[in-house]
Amino acid sequence: MWQIKNPELKPATLNFNSSGQGKVQVFQLFSEGIQLINAIELVEWDTDSQFLICEECGFTNCKPQDWVSVRRAGSLVLFLPASIYVWTVNRRDKTEYSPPAYLKQKGIPYLSFSTYEALKSRHASFPATDEIPPLQLKEATLLFHWTAPDNVLGELPEIDVRRDLIIGASEVDHAEHLTVLQALMEKQYKIDSPAQLRSVATNEQVISVYLDDGREWQAMVFDGSEYRLLVESKYVVDHG
Repeated sequence: MWQIKNPELKPATLNFNSSGQGKVQVFQLFSEGIQLINAIELVEWDTDSQFLICEECGFTNCKPQDWVSVRRAGSLVLFLPASIYVWTVNRRDKTEYSPPAYLKQKGIPYLSFSTYEALKSRHASFPATDEIPPLQLKEATLLFHWTAPDNVLGELPEIDVRRDLIIGASEVDHAEHLTVLQALMEKQYKIDSPAQLRSVATNEQVISVYLDDGREWQAMVFDGSEYRLLVESKYVVDHG
């Protein structure tokens, strides 16, 4: 995941002559020199949103790619791969609604509520936090899937655990943990109810999986009765 700590708003002029609009003044969103949104005023804040629109005409869906799903969870606002991209079985939609390149280059962007509210105070086009759809359990599972190291879980939303990359686990047999992890993901990928991302509780034991290059992947927590997914060693995926 990629935390957006110091978002920048930059004015720009886009030439929409091809659609008869002429030159249009817009603001663009940047972080660490990377352009996240190229025309904030023109984003359609819906279930899925195109963040980088066509700079020839200014219309959403004119050009392919660069779509996200904006979601809130706890005190975070996240930019996930667009739901239509993730869940479609249509190959054309996989191309048409694919996420911006920065999701793979930097990780899934997220902002704290305080950072997002400060950003909204500088530009009214951003929706209020209570207008942003809440994160669903299947989307939280997607977040876990996307952030797993070395594509060890396969291409989402299909789960294809690369067991050849895993050599051990912190507790009992790693094959048993992988079976539990896969079953939990499969179950949660079918659940549309709200989810939360919370800190690890004091009564939860972190379950680590070890990759063949020696890295430790903290993949789950266990409270003595139930396993839960753990995103980037920090956020426990739980029911909302």
